[in-house]
Order: sequence, then C-alpha cells, then structure tokens
Amino acid sequence: MLDAFAGTGAVGIEALSRGAADVTFVERDPRAAALIAENLAHCGVTERYAIIRVDFARAAARLAGSRFDLMFLDPPYGAAEMASALEQAEPLASAGTTVVLEHARRDAAPARQGHLTLTRALTSGDSGLALYEWRA
Repeated sequence: MLDAFAGTGAVGIEALSRGAADVTFVERDPRAAALIAENLAHCGVTERYAIIRVDFARAAARLAGSRFDLMFLDPPYGAAEMASALEQAEPLASAGTTVVLEHARRDAAPARQGHLTLTRALTSGDSGLALYEWRA
C-alpha cells in the first residue's frame, strides 16, 4: 500500500493493522513524518513500512518501477493538486490496483487519468472520495 500525503499516517497504520503486507508512507513535512514514526512506534509497528520524506512528485520518481495494490492519496485540496497527484500515481499502478483520492467536494474528480478510471465517487460534508481502478 502507498499512503501519500500521509499526514499522521492513520490510513496506512490502519491498513497495517488489517493485514497489509507493507505500507510506504510519503510525507514531505518533517514534523508530520516524525509524527508518523511516533504513531507507528506507539502502535508497536517495527517493520513492514517505509517513510519517504519528500514531496509526492519526487517520491513517485524514486518509486518508478514499483507497483502498489492500493494507493491512498490525500493531496492539498484543489483541482490542480488532485490532477497532479493522480498523474504522478498512475505509473505506480497496474492491473488490480485501486487508487483512493480524497478531495474537496467542490472539485469534481477526473473521470480518467491514463489507465486509472473513476469507478465510484462518495461525498461526506465538504470532502469527497474518488475510487479509481487501473484499466487497459
């Protein structure tokens, strides 16, 4: 699993607690990255994770050639940021990959980005979740 724009790491930590083989956290803010490490330690997690402390564009370049079954993207709200995050995530996906994109409800999620196709959209309050699957 990839937890990008990870913040506190809550999504990735939850995935680990539910049996994810491993989680890669991407968080550029040094304080937030340190908080992820603290939260992992507090939960007793000592392996099966990596924390990459750079912006998502650099992390995606570093991860080129890697593929993830599940990606959770929570970029800063804004249509341009959402589109950029999907564009950077698309090369890390393959058949069977699901991408979950959190976004502002006011910004419609793109129907497609490369091989990523929007399959479901949910809203709650001011936030939305867009679910994408990789399709040829």
